[in-house]
Amino acid sequence: GLVDRWDAIYCKILFERDTSISNLLRSKVRFEKGEKKKLINEFGFGVSWSVQLAQVFEDRGDLRHAHLLLNNCLDNLIDYYFIINNQFVPYFKWKYYYFSRLKKPSKKIKDVVFDLFFIRNYSKEELHRRIKLIKE
Repeated sequence: GLVDRWDAIYCKILFERDTSISNLLRSKVRFEKGEKKKLINEFGFGVSWSVQLAQVFEDRGDLRHAHLLLNNCLDNLIDYYFIINNQFVPYFKWKYYYFSRLKKPSKKIKDVVFDLFFIRNYSKEELHRRIKLIKE
């Protein structure tokens, strides 16, 4: 999986008689043919689907759930940026730390993404504000 391959990138081989382990490791820590495109589509779909579901839950009157779906949207957006940067998605505990260090997106966009995780209140106005910023 992505997380296991992210972890493998940071491993260190302490001893090997020949290069078979290094070669195997190198072959495992790269994207397969077509995998990046598939992941970009998957995470992009997750972003748009979460926004659509948030709007459905707004219509149902469940604003708390709508806001939480936007947080899921942001998580998919961060995963998307890892793939765009030719990197695997790290463990949850490292994801936001390493996201802040990616080359893409700009610092301004990263700041907006982090700020969007903060739910000021569970109102419709706040939901619309967050959706607008996500779409931008």
